[in-house]
Amino acid sequence: MNALLLQYGKDKDLVSGKSLRVDSTVSESNIHYPTDAHLLWDGYRTLARMMTKARKADWRLDCGNRFHTKKAKSLFTFIGTHSGKKNKSTKRKVNKKMRTLMERVDWIIEIARRFSKHAYDVGCNSVTAYGIVGEIERMIPKVVLVVGQARRAWIEGETVPAAERIFSIFEEHTELLMRERHGSR
Repeated sequence: MNALLLQYGKDKDLVSGKSLRVDSTVSESNIHYPTDAHLLWDGYRTLARMMTKARKADWRLDCGNRFHTKKAKSLFTFIGTHSGKKNKSTKRKVNKKMRTLMERVDWIIEIARRFSKHAYDVGCNSVTAYGIVGEIERMIPKVVLVVGQARRAWIEGETVPAAERIFSIFEEHTELLMRERHGSR
């Protein structure tokens, strides 16, 4: 859009094209700070909730799994409340619980994949269930990315660049914006 406006301005001799000022608007979203633990928890609870809804919409999609959402939430809560502590013993516990949370999220991803395959194998009697299965299939790759970035950061000790991170599994377009301080050049 800006390129078209610049070209129009140049054609009408309104601007030289040597410099262009662009104003943009960024809307702040009401999302939580995107820590790896938050994103893992979001992925776990979202996949579990969608599979539960699909099972309620079409009983034939029941694949016999319990999701243990409270256990995953307990891991997330411990990590969130203790991750800033300096004590070595607490850091070890946080790392262990983070690994466990990643394993649980890997597990639910595999269950969601099998659930989706099962849904297509038996067919869905409900349009609602069919729609939810499609949502599950769109969510799985996002949650896989979250697990990958958490693994890189927590297990491999790598600093994952912002360009390679996912900040929200719900709002794909969410990106990190650094606030520029006015008057400092």
